[in-house]
Amino acid sequence: MSSDVESTGGRYQVVCSLAEGGMGKVELALRSIDAFERLFALKRLRGEYMADPSVLAMLFDEARIAGLIRHPNVVSVLDVGEDEAGPFLLMEFVDGASVSQLIKRGGPGGLPLEVALRVAIQAAEGLHAAHELKDAGGKPLELVHRDVSPQNILVGFDGVARVTDFGIAKALGRDTRTSTGILKGKLGYLSPEQLRFEDLDRRADLFALGVTLFEMLSGARLYSGPEVNEVARRILTEPPPDIQSFRDDVPPEVEELLFELLAKQRELRPASAKDVARRLEDALRFSVPEGGLEVGDYVESLFASDRAKLQQTLQRFRSSAGALQVASPSSDPTPAVMPATSSGPKPTPPKRARWLAAGLVLVLTLFGFWWGLGALSRTKSPPVAEPSEPTKEQSVVAAAPVPSDPARISSASPANSAPPEGPVKTSNSAVKSKPSPPNPGPPRKPASKKGLPLWEDY
Repeated sequence: MSSDVESTGGRYQVVCSLAEGGMGKVELALRSIDAFERLFALKRLRGEYMADPSVLAMLFDEARIAGLIRHPNVVSVLDVGEDEAGPFLLMEFVDGASVSQLIKRGGPGGLPLEVALRVAIQAAEGLHAAHELKDAGGKPLELVHRDVSPQNILVGFDGVARVTDFGIAKALGRDTRTSTGILKGKLGYLSPEQLRFEDLDRRADLFALGVTLFEMLSGARLYSGPEVNEVARRILTEPPPDIQSFRDDVPPEVEELLFELLAKQRELRPASAKDVARRLEDALRFSVPEGGLEVGDYVESLFASDRAKLQQTLQRFRSSAGALQVASPSSDPTPAVMPATSSGPKPTPPKRARWLAAGLVLVLTLFGFWWGLGALSRTKSPPVAEPSEPTKEQSVVAAAPVPSDPARISSASPANSAPPEGPVKTSNSAVKSKPSPPNPGPPRKPASKKGLPLWEDY
């Protein structure tokens, strides 16, 4: 990891904020050379956590672990570096939405059956790749994600679901350790063995995947509520409801698989995520006719307006002086960043050079002020929307990427590399825009009839 502020500003430009969590934030970064252009997600810590060694260790552990996984259903971590604003991860940008956003935008009744099953299949494939990860010597790392949830599964307009955020993953050889009595993960997705502080294996992730699949199909939270102890008690002791009581189009094979995934004893769960994917594929093949609703088409139906807003933001950024401002060093706390190459600090200029530089800065400042007044009289930048409110979740570790409170169970908001639900935020003026009405698909039984909260209460 190295720092090179000038080349950081020259290679990657921060376009807008994508998401913020209790510990970190994710920004959209642009890399452009002549006709070449590519977007990335840039993940960094919030300023107050920059000096916390344990938080920094989690960030770099995420880079080390996720950087080893090469799979189309896992968000790639491409590089790690540091600039004047602190350390950062450079990640694959997923143009789409999280499963959490899909559920909320889709409304009561859950996602269309084929969409929910296809997303779960792909998430299971990505988890299996993580669970099977080996080190350079071929030794299994026995990785457990520990934070599988609707917030950490991103679904692109390309129809591909990707697992993200390995910030609290457990693996052999990992430097950071979980302190005794400290839970990590979002409470509503913790397995019973996590709540009992037992040693974990991949089956803890399968429990969380089962909760996520249940919520995709029902449109309701499975384990939630204001009282932490009550939520934990339900996870430990209360049998899960029958998904057939929420909708009648769920195949019996999926119903049976859900009961296995949500079993209190991990010995009763499937042996691997690969097995889960295979069984879901069989159920999809025999229960959904060919030519059913594609995942990408469903995401497009819900988030087309959001995608258009992001494209407008990018276009304004390309054509405005904002690109030049981001590319040059400034006092902005979130400057543009790059996977930096090593270069030492530049020598301090002599006093004469500093005096000349100060004079030049003064002249340029006066010229810029005069030019700016003229520019304001000539053009008016169109408003750019603000980000949506962060999602509430009982969590002991934020999705980006570490706990926001040293308490045993704390609250934190996720941050990932997908565009935020609704509008985005840049350094320009902002306005709020109303999301486009969702395409609810075929009528399904509303989840609220069975006593579970609607996802909007999430």
